[in-house]
Amino acid sequence: MVIVAIATWFMTPDGDPLRKGLLVGLCALWGVRLGGYMLWRWADHGPDRRYKSLLGRAEAKQGLS
Repeated sequence: MVIVAIATWFMTPDGDPLRKGLLVGLCALWGVRLGGYMLWRWADHGPDRRYKSLLGRAEAKQGLS
């Protein structure tokens, strides 16, 4: 999302630079916070059990084909 926000900054030549900067800054803060939380959760709890379940079903399905 941070990359999308930065790309949008450059793709919109019109508009208030302060407003655009604020939006990019807020998106960057949100992205860093979310990424940090996901890294902490992965390090503390390991892979998500739902993801492991989906991966197991996909591998079983490939084995049947």
